[in-house]
Amino acid sequence: MSHLLTLEEYKTFKGKNIANQNEDGRLTINLHAVSDFVRQYLSRNLTENYATDAVEYFAGNTHFVNVREWPIRQVVSVKYKDAEGVYQELGAFYVDEPIGCIESTDGNNFTDSRDSKFLRVTYKGGYAECPNDIKMAIADLVEKQIKQEHSLTKTVGGQDTMTYPAQPIHRLPNHIAVVLDSYRMAL
Repeated sequence: MSHLLTLEEYKTFKGKNIANQNEDGRLTINLHAVSDFVRQYLSRNLTENYATDAVEYFAGNTHFVNVREWPIRQVVSVKYKDAEGVYQELGAFYVDEPIGCIESTDGNNFTDSRDSKFLRVTYKGGYAECPNDIKMAIADLVEKQIKQEHSLTKTVGGQDTMTYPAQPIHRLPNHIAVVLDSYRMAL
C-alpha cells in the first residue's frame, strides 16, 4: 500500500530542506506507519479503490448501505442473493455518490434477509490522491511522533532520569482529530 503523504510533500509542508537526506530513512518509516494508522483510524483506504474495483457485502434488512470508499466514482454492480444463493442484478437503486450511500428506490428494506452477504456491491470510490487536509494531518502526526522521540528529560534528585511525553499518548491532537473524523467511516 502506498504512503498517503510522500517524503517530498512532508518536507514541503513542514518547511524542511528537500535536499537534506539525513533523516529520510526515519521519516519514511514514520510516514508509512502514520499512513497505516490513518487508514485504520478512518476504516478506509482512501486511494486504493479509485481505479480498482472494491467489493463489499451487506445484509438486506435495511433500506440503505454505506460503502467504505466514498465518494463513489462508479457503481459497477449491485447484486442480491436469490433463494438458490446465486447473485442476481438488483434492478432499481439510488446512489448518493458524495456520501457513499446506496438506497432502495422505494424507501423500504432491500429484503428482510439478515444474511450478511445478501447484497454484493462492486464499485470504484475514494480519491485519486489523498486530500490535502489529511496530508497536513499526517504531516502533523509525523512531526508529533518525532517530537515524542525527543521528549523532555528531567533528573530527579540527581540520580534518576524520567522521560515525559510532549502530549498524552494514545490521543490525537484536537486539530488532527477534527480533520480525520470528517473522513471517518462510521461503523
